[in-house]
Amino acid sequence: MTDRAMQNPMDHLMEEARIMGESRTIRHDNPVAVTKDEAKLVTQRLAEYVKHNGVSNNYVAKALGISATTVSQVMNMCYQGNWRQIILDMDRWLEDEIKREASPKATNFVWTAIAREVMGVAEVAMHLGGIGLCYGEAGIGKTMALQAVAAEKPGAIFVSCETIGATPPALVEAIGRAMRLSPGTRYASSRYWFDGIKRMLDDSGRLLIVDQIHKLCLGTEDRALYTLCDLQDATGIPMLWCGTIDLVSYLERGEGKGRETLAQIRSRIAIARDLHQRTRRGGGDGLGEPLFTIEDIRKVYGSNKLRLARDAERFLLGLANLPGSGGLRTCTNAVRLATKLAGKDATALTAELLHGARSLLATRRVMERTQDQIETEQAAMQLSKVG
Repeated sequence: MTDRAMQNPMDHLMEEARIMGESRTIRHDNPVAVTKDEAKLVTQRLAEYVKHNGVSNNYVAKALGISATTVSQVMNMCYQGNWRQIILDMDRWLEDEIKREASPKATNFVWTAIAREVMGVAEVAMHLGGIGLCYGEAGIGKTMALQAVAAEKPGAIFVSCETIGATPPALVEAIGRAMRLSPGTRYASSRYWFDGIKRMLDDSGRLLIVDQIHKLCLGTEDRALYTLCDLQDATGIPMLWCGTIDLVSYLERGEGKGRETLAQIRSRIAIARDLHQRTRRGGGDGLGEPLFTIEDIRKVYGSNKLRLARDAERFLLGLANLPGSGGLRTCTNAVRLATKLAGKDATALTAELLHGARSLLATRRVMERTQDQIETEQAAMQLSKVG
């Protein structure tokens, strides 16, 4: 990476995007000029990719926004439509896939202090047969920790809440499908799903893990949260809820306004753990423990395409533990982008490369700074109008 690129990482990315990748078969962008020989080479490469990665035409079709039938016909050179444009799109898509596969990836999972705390909450919930709640900022590895807990606990059920599914019917159906409960009919009622779940879970002791629980906070509508409590009452199963601090704030605000339903929900939580508690100042003058250690950073990013220089390890450690930075998620994005900025001749990631990459990432602090700038400019415009 040149000095100029180090100083202007966005310019480097723009230049890289302009240059056609080495993995492209067709060295032009004009669909009219695509020949049958070029098409044959692209379809051969695509067939090899499909076979090597164990994917289907359906997977390719979804990525390209066309039907699997169209993909098959183009592959067999019998498509009656505009096959040249599709061939060009296939070539571009293959290039993107090759780049994506070549980009560095974090180790699948590391038992960080955060993950161990999540497991601890799960153990208490199972011991008491109640609801355990853990919460913290986005990006610190909660979901991966929950998935690891699910893998460690035979029979555990993992469900991730969606905003669009934050209703009792959608929630019970999601739980039922996670349990592989067959409704028997395409349009089964919520009562059918709920009764089937109860029958399968009654006195089973199976752990129900609910990720993104804060998405069930809908202001005046608590029925989805209460449905989980009803299920816990009916079956006696332990539950592990996990999300952001928004859920705790929501329960506290509602309880303060005298909403009995939220008070009942909160009373059912046997153990609650703020995953950032260890980082806060204790009773004395000393600071708490970091969320992540240098060993965590080395385990998570030690198997990347480029080795981490010592200053890069320290940079990532500081970034992972910086409040509001996005934790491991931001670190992973910084590593992947820095690898892209470094170029193919680089052998190691440095703090300078990571700093350049991070300057392009939309962290919360960057977004807040942008918002402050927008408000300042708007205020200046108002003053100029008054003037």
